[in-house]
Amino acid sequence: MTIKLVILTKLSINLKNIALQISLYQSDNYENYQAIVKKQLLNTSFRGSIMQVNRELFDHVMVPNYNPSEVIPVKGKGSRVWDQKGDEYIDFAGGIAVNCLGHSHPNLVNALKEQGEKIWHLSNVMTNEPALRLAKKITDATFADKVYFANSGAEANEAALKLARRFALDNYGEHKSKIIAFNKGFHGRTFFHCYCRWSGSLF
Repeated sequence: MTIKLVILTKLSINLKNIALQISLYQSDNYENYQAIVKKQLLNTSFRGSIMQVNRELFDHVMVPNYNPSEVIPVKGKGSRVWDQKGDEYIDFAGGIAVNCLGHSHPNLVNALKEQGEKIWHLSNVMTNEPALRLAKKITDATFADKVYFANSGAEANEAALKLARRFALDNYGEHKSKIIAFNKGFHGRTFFHCYCRWSGSLF
């Protein structure tokens, strides 16, 4: 049985209500399920007004695996971002989220709009035309014979580390098996990367 998770916008919802909603959804009692969801949405604390988003809201609704700053950017152009108060900042952290393309570049905006009117996401079980076009450009312009596209920096780093180990094994032997990493550095959330981070600089 497939369970579909519906995220409700009500901030204070207890586990009993969640269990009831899942039960109603699984039992195909969809009309009752919709009625409960509608009632909860109408009873939200921000009904009839724009929800106030601030740093305190993060502590109420987000799992605290991050500790973001008080600054909440709402607009960006190039390397600059502006927060809710209109204060301007230079964004030095964009690359953390995989890309460092800046904000609102007209060529990128146009490309996103054009592709968004065609097709959005494709699973890896399908052949992806835009991905193949990009891969061909990369192989034509670089030393690479083939391309690997990853969903995250963690996947890309994991592939790079395994590739380095394989290269060392094939060219230097089993004694070349150690990888040097910064102690407590951040390389991703796979077991491989967490092991790099917490176990010291060598493993």
